[in-house]
Amino acid sequence: DAYILGDVPADVFGNDKLKELAARIRDGAGLLMIGGYRSFGSGGYADTALAELLPVAMLSAERQSGDEIDPSLHYLQPLKMLPTPRGLQHYLMRLDATNNQGTWDSLPPLEGANRLRRKNDTVEILSETSDGAPLEYIESSSPLPGGGVVTCVYFPGQPSPWPARSGSSARRSDAGMASASVCS
Repeated sequence: DAYILGDVPADVFGNDKLKELAARIRDGAGLLMIGGYRSFGSGGYADTALAELLPVAMLSAERQSGDEIDPSLHYLQPLKMLPTPRGLQHYLMRLDATNNQGTWDSLPPLEGANRLRRKNDTVEILSETSDGAPLEYIESSSPLPGGGVVTCVYFPGQPSPWPARSGSSARRSDAGMASASVCS
């Protein structure tokens, strides 16, 4: 099983549901948190059961309310998402079996991104901006007890970078967030 969370604040789910989700991830399910203005710390996830599982550092004080967007938590300008050398090799970042780099190079810039911070030294950066600011993280050292995988990425208002293919779905959600899931 895999769970994908987009631009949804933690209080939409409530503590009990997030504890259940954290338990499923510990038992082997995957989690992809696709960022947004109400994801990660700005969405109130720093005080939830998911906080210890996410590969990004978050603070309770980052929680945003209202419609104001805090530029200290978000890049508000277009950014090119560039896979790191490790990212190009990672299955989550493989868009093309023969020309992965070329496919990534052909994608348009993102409209913005979360300003994410690595939680610890075991977290790998899979993509970054042209200035080297990290955009996507994955925990690399020790898999969760059940073998679960957790990754975080952000691309607001963009079509999914993952091409639709057999057994997968890629769509643009009502909030303008790109989301994708691949089922086996």
